[in-house]
Amino acid sequence: MRRGGRRARLVAILGATVLTGLPSAALAEPTIRPISRGISPGAGPAGIATGPDGNLWFAENSANAYARMTTTGMVTEFLGRLNLPSRPGDIVSGPDGNLWLTEIFGGKVARIHTDGSVTEFQQGITADPTQITVGSDGNLWFTEASGNLIGRITPEGDVREFGSGIAPMSGPFDIVTAPDGALWFTQTLTTSLTRMTTRGEVTTTIDLAPSTPGGLAVGPDGNLWVALSAPAGIARVTEDGDVQVFRAGLRPGSGPFHILAGPDGNLWFTEQFARGLGRITPEGGVTLFRGFRGRNTTFALALGPDFNLYVTEENGNRVLQIDFTPRAVTGGARAGSDSAAVRGRITANGVPTRYRVEYGATRRYGSSTASVSAGQAIDAVRVSAVLIGLRPGKRYHYRLVAISDSGIRAGADRVLRTRPR
Repeated sequence: MRRGGRRARLVAILGATVLTGLPSAALAEPTIRPISRGISPGAGPAGIATGPDGNLWFAENSANAYARMTTTGMVTEFLGRLNLPSRPGDIVSGPDGNLWLTEIFGGKVARIHTDGSVTEFQQGITADPTQITVGSDGNLWFTEASGNLIGRITPEGDVREFGSGIAPMSGPFDIVTAPDGALWFTQTLTTSLTRMTTRGEVTTTIDLAPSTPGGLAVGPDGNLWVALSAPAGIARVTEDGDVQVFRAGLRPGSGPFHILAGPDGNLWFTEQFARGLGRITPEGGVTLFRGFRGRNTTFALALGPDFNLYVTEENGNRVLQIDFTPRAVTGGARAGSDSAAVRGRITANGVPTRYRVEYGATRRYGSSTASVSAGQAIDAVRVSAVLIGLRPGKRYHYRLVAISDSGIRAGADRVLRTRPR
């Protein structure tokens, strides 16, 4: 969210900013499945999170509502539950087994039970809750962009706001809890990234000039990663405050917006102005994925309970499932009289993956090799297995099967014939 304002003086400046140019990473294309059935026309899916019930939950910004979605794409909307004005923005799974939702126009934070019932809290909130996260202290913490405040709400609904040390008219936007337990938040009306303790004390402000910071995430490397909207870039910020900005591979004006660590050991980000989705490795290699429908822009991201990524398209009125289920291609076989060597290819999609070969006299198989690691490479790797205990001169069906936390996928059925004795 962008509002007019003047540049503020920073509390402290740490670390040097280094511009880094790395070639785009040659990574495999993800499988993308759009989900729109059950989402009301013009609902405007926005923030999204995995709930404690194992479903996805997302805010519907334009419908003043929220929705629950299974990993199979079944959507249940909860319309008319929020008091107007509302404009739900972000959503997070709380430490109390509920979902917590920001209402930007209503100046409220809502607690949502997994049955869809809701309680709204407004007392003590003086501005517009924007983004929300779970703090290391067991409370919920949220930004208030127009008020230059950070708010804390307990699971019981008690609110306290903190503004000391925050530059005036700086527009706090995204907020996360870092590995050291402190909170970090971006400020979209300046070029700042700020650290706050769970006592509400600002301790550090890092300058990301000349870029405007937006979304914020903790990466698989334990560093902070910041989406920089203008000029387009992705920043990596270490615990010591050292900053590296990656711009190579990004399209000028694309507006990286939200960012999240994926199940593949990389970070994924949405593009506010380029109708695309991006992936950046911890080393800074960028891959962009284009071809999304019409003028849709990707918005927020969540890691699903099925270890797939989910991305909202606010103006496209749908949710995209980025499928990390590994792929298996059953290859040929070289058969002896009582054994056979089988080949194939596994694409792990960056997620730790194992494989086995199922085989038998029919397509019901009945036997399989032991499960073996295929690693977690992005691109396809060649694998092999030996089938033993076969009978001479017989026909056998076989297929390669890949298994990871994101799912199980079998390759095509093939047939081999053992040699007679």
